[in-house]
This record gives sequence, structure tokens and C-alpha cells, in this order.
Amino acid sequence: MTLHILHLEDTKPLRDILRATLMAIRPGCEIYQFMTSDDAMDYIREYGDDIDLFLLDVRVPGSVDGLGVAEFIQEMEYRGLVVMTSAYMSPGRETLVALNAHWYQKPWQIEDVQEMLRLAASTRPTP
Repeated sequence: MTLHILHLEDTKPLRDILRATLMAIRPGCEIYQFMTSDDAMDYIREYGDDIDLFLLDVRVPGSVDGLGVAEFIQEMEYRGLVVMTSAYMSPGRETLVALNAHWYQKPWQIEDVQEMLRLAASTRPTP
């Protein structure tokens, strides 16, 4: 099963590391990476129903931050797994519950990425 992944991260080395990690763990997954919330949301508007994993950094440039993107995903009722991430503090349990989002602190461990992929695959509807 191919997973369709959207990754919002403004730091190029972290985008590159995550892409390499994902391709090593799950060859053939489709990864679309964005530096700004505006570019990510444009893509989500067009392909949101097909995205299995939304991996969103909290602090990113654009008209909204990663939490704003997560709110948009929830409002549009897209089914993909939402994962929030940051090197800073978690937005808090209450916010994560309200956004139906999971939290992974940066820097990620390989086990974290494996868990994200497992959760995303398990939330995907079966054909």
C-alpha cells in the first residue's frame, strides 16, 4: 500500500532527513514537502481527500502556522492522520485533542517515524 504524505517543514535539512528516512522505511510512498503553510494548504485543497499522513511543523512561515493548517484539515474533514511536530513545546493536550492530532517532539527517532507510518496506514479505509 502506497501512503500519500504531506510534510510541512521550513528547514531544508529536516525535510531531506525525513524524506530519506521515509523512503528507507517505506519505499514507494508519495511525499510532498512544503516550506510554507500557504503552499501546503493550496495542495491540501486539491488533494486533501487522498492524503494519508499530514506531518506538520508548528512554526512555519505563511498566513497561518502549522496549528492553523491542522484546523483547516479538521474543518474540511479530511481523513488522514494529523501529526504535529516541533523542537519547541507541545501545543498542549487540549489543543491536540481538539485538532484530533498526534504529537512528536523533534528531533524524531526512527521509531517515531515508524509509528507515524503505522498509525497512518491503520487509519486508511480498506478498499
